[in-house]
Amino acid sequence: MTNDIHAAFYPGKTSLAPVLMLHGTGGDESDLLPIATFLFPEHPKLGIRGRIIQDGSNRYFIRRKDGSFDLNNLNQETDWLLDAVQQETARYRLNISQLIVLGFSNGANIAAYTWLNRTTPFKTAVLLHPMMITPPKQPVDLTGYRVFTTFGDLDPIVSETNFDQLTQQLMAAQVATKIFKNHQSHHLTQTELIAAQAWINKLPQ
Repeated sequence: MTNDIHAAFYPGKTSLAPVLMLHGTGGDESDLLPIATFLFPEHPKLGIRGRIIQDGSNRYFIRRKDGSFDLNNLNQETDWLLDAVQQETARYRLNISQLIVLGFSNGANIAAYTWLNRTTPFKTAVLLHPMMITPPKQPVDLTGYRVFTTFGDLDPIVSETNFDQLTQQLMAAQVATKIFKNHQSHHLTQTELIAAQAWINKLPQ
């Protein structure tokens, strides 16, 4: 683990909201660029690599061999990621309050956890195949936040019960939640991305 931030920035129209790309297990700061380009073609894009390396794969926090999560590490890495986002958005003069999070799997997990357990500047997210890590310790009010989130019924990693628990927590926190369930596994499909694109196109600019 290192304190160094590995980030990649791809300029776009400065009038458009910047997109924060949070990769899945084994990805890096550029991993979601093709997806981000499809969903947000002209937006500035910023990717930040998780600093945990586990079994040779980049991650945002530790998952133990038995499938459970190291919650102390998760909290530490959540704070680190928020600091990294502050630093990198300042470096590239991006409006952090307009930031749209695009997260897949491990990246989507830490984004959802951050919303439910921290005060965050970003209020819009596309979370692809996220899971509930642990319920928030106290109720949170996320009025004005909005999310598009996806689930595949053949997913071997995220159960439907787990996904439903997460979306229930988000809705209980007053997040405007659009849910897309599809007949697929734990990977991205054109069908879900087209649905995400339709949701994004309805967002106020």
